[in-house]
Amino acid sequence: MSEQKNKRVKELRIGVLGSVDSGKSTLTGVLTTGSLDDGRGKVRSKVLKHPHEQESGRTSDVSQKFIREDEKHCTTSNVIIEKVTCFVDLAGHEKYLRTTISGVNRCSVDYAIIVVGANMGVLRMTNEHLSLCLSLNIPTMIVITKTDLAPKNVYERTRKDLLDLIKKKTRGRRIPAIVKSIQEFTTSVTDKYYKDGEHNKVIPIMSVSSVSGDGINDLSQVIRSLPIYKNYEFLRTQEPDFVIESTYMVKGIGLVVSGVVHSGIIKKGDVLQMGPFGDNFLNIQIKTIHNNFQEFVEQLEAGQGGCFNIKVNSKVPVRRERIRKGVRIMKHPSIFTEFIAEVKIMHHPTTIKVGYEPTIHTGCVSQAAKIVEIKETDVLRLGEKATVRFRFAHRPEYIQPQSMMVFREGRTKGIGRILEVF
Repeated sequence: MSEQKNKRVKELRIGVLGSVDSGKSTLTGVLTTGSLDDGRGKVRSKVLKHPHEQESGRTSDVSQKFIREDEKHCTTSNVIIEKVTCFVDLAGHEKYLRTTISGVNRCSVDYAIIVVGANMGVLRMTNEHLSLCLSLNIPTMIVITKTDLAPKNVYERTRKDLLDLIKKKTRGRRIPAIVKSIQEFTTSVTDKYYKDGEHNKVIPIMSVSSVSGDGINDLSQVIRSLPIYKNYEFLRTQEPDFVIESTYMVKGIGLVVSGVVHSGIIKKGDVLQMGPFGDNFLNIQIKTIHNNFQEFVEQLEAGQGGCFNIKVNSKVPVRRERIRKGVRIMKHPSIFTEFIAEVKIMHHPTTIKVGYEPTIHTGCVSQAAKIVEIKETDVLRLGEKATVRFRFAHRPEYIQPQSMMVFREGRTKGIGRILEVF
């Protein structure tokens, strides 16, 4: 068997969240390029995708950057292991919160880094992003940036406010750990929690400057040491499920879609289904496959990202604009109009009754859904739990039992777990 066939690629996907101007895009650029910033957005410009983002310096979309680590040869299985770390830079402005929530789900984030500007302190979106990560059970780290700009008393206040926020949000169920080096991270986090599989138990806090470079090397080493905790060996044996993040129409090539394989293995030549488009899925064929470094490969498997050049087997041409973010490529898809979930109300000023219609975020789904039944009670108030039946407002969706969900409408927020689908 050739070396190429003996190579296994393992991807670690890290979502980078934070308030506007907290320095998350700059930090992403520093970590992926190896260059320090000049304090005027030099490195940030290599991360932002759109002209209006370059002009304002603010992220409004999902941007992904990749770095490769050295290949390691596993002598027991005669397999070469290549680890790829993907940084998913997410929007920080409140009006793009829906984009951020969807990006976390679509990109199959393994860990989250919440970036907090030392000179800005804990802001409302810091609170929102921490709530999101806790609700979705994503192992989370907090990185305090711009330490070169903050006076010592301001920096100390920011750190104290973060500790207070974690204590308030988790009620002691998460342990903050201030670490200053890879050695401290290994002893206080990895050896104590990660090795036992308790990736959600601790929230490490590190401090860096993207301009002076203080703490950057230690943070880079910490990220390289993060274990892949999802059971991708099991997920590889499941049905193919690829979630589309972006679409392209390439001259001379045709329609290209990029995203992440959530489960299964997808090979060149496979005939699958793409959708949903209303109530339907379209038959497609995988013509060629690229990995995230624009290299031709024969297949992508669970946990890996890349691009497919696809042929749509449809009498009616499919316009690229119809393929929205979150559309899936699957083997045997099913779609549902209703589901039952166990929910808890985290914030709401009054009561929630049958007929209430929040926006549901679960997996790759972001759609309004009406409450058609509340079991055990007539109304829901702040802090209460109940089993609730929802009906999607606009179109059926692909959703999975046991998936975590977040729902919101204005400042109304709740979390839950899907129990049944219909």
